[in-house]
Amino acid sequence: CNTNQAVEKNPVTGAYSRGDGLWVDNVTLVVNGEEEQRNNFVYGEVIEFHFNNAIGFNIEDGNAYVGLSMALLDGKKDTIAQIADAFTKETEVIKADTVNITSYYKAMTKPKKNEELTVFVKIWDKKGDGTFTYEMPFTVANNNVITIANAGMQYSNITLVNAASSYAVTKNTLDKNNSYLLLMEGIDGFAVKDSMAYLRLSTKITDANGQLIINKDNSLA
Repeated sequence: CNTNQAVEKNPVTGAYSRGDGLWVDNVTLVVNGEEEQRNNFVYGEVIEFHFNNAIGFNIEDGNAYVGLSMALLDGKKDTIAQIADAFTKETEVIKADTVNITSYYKAMTKPKKNEELTVFVKIWDKKGDGTFTYEMPFTVANNNVITIANAGMQYSNITLVNAASSYAVTKNTLDKNNSYLLLMEGIDGFAVKDSMAYLRLSTKITDANGQLIINKDNSLA
């Protein structure tokens, strides 16, 4: 491949790659630890962009010096989040025999209904002029694995996540060998006394056959 200038578009995800002096063999999309080919995500999923076998870097002492920025754009192409450079002085050096680069995005942005977001990644050579850009349109949907009944309380989002991986649970099966956390964001509506809110969290878990597994009147006690 001629790394001077090259472009490529993924017909499945709509991702667009452009190399100017740099290029990668392929970009692998990993969602919650599994390789995927999609651009519709669920709130809380962790998305990894693997840029495999990057070439075109100026090499010094057997090393490539890598810069990577990431920006998240809303439907109007305005920047709503960005990382100027994910690599520090300590991590920018990559052995030149195989330059594999990974960037991460956690789908914790709640767009407006049916809004299409865009992730924009730029990789550059800190010892030269080469650049590689990658942009992909995507959507973030509510996590419907949790059914919420609300009376008198407000919240922005509630997500069940794997405690070890931080992956959001998006299917209605749990591994008994794992631990899970229920993340409740933007909770409001508690009665406040002397600047204090007094909470109670009851927990009841049953299996698919209705057998009671856990029944706690107050898990915070």
